[in-house]
Amino acid sequence: MISMLGMTTLSKAKALVRKWTPRLGLSDWDVTVRIGDLGTDRDAEVNLEAGRKEAIITVSADHDEDLELLMIHELVHLHFAWAGNDHAEGSGVLEEQAVWAISKALHRKKRGTTPSDQK
Repeated sequence: MISMLGMTTLSKAKALVRKWTPRLGLSDWDVTVRIGDLGTDRDAEVNLEAGRKEAIITVSADHDEDLELLMIHELVHLHFAWAGNDHAEGSGVLEEQAVWAISKALHRKKRGTTPSDQK
């Protein structure tokens, strides 16, 4: 059963996905959001079927990151779906760095801040 905090997080996350999928050119994807236990080292994750353009974003109810930034981050991963799971050594880290950089830039643009404002 989902806690009240989880229900609030789920409702906000769904609204953010509805807001950001068209902005990111992902309107043709079917994106589902759910609350789940991801352990202590992760706030969210996405599992996807690129061929069917379907994705499930799982968010931890007690996430530490800004929820909007998390949703942007997980949605940006969909643009990297073409790379598949057969990453060359180290490319998974490079993809994650690229996704974080793009996500943070979009989030800052939305807020009207610069990287130096975020420190």
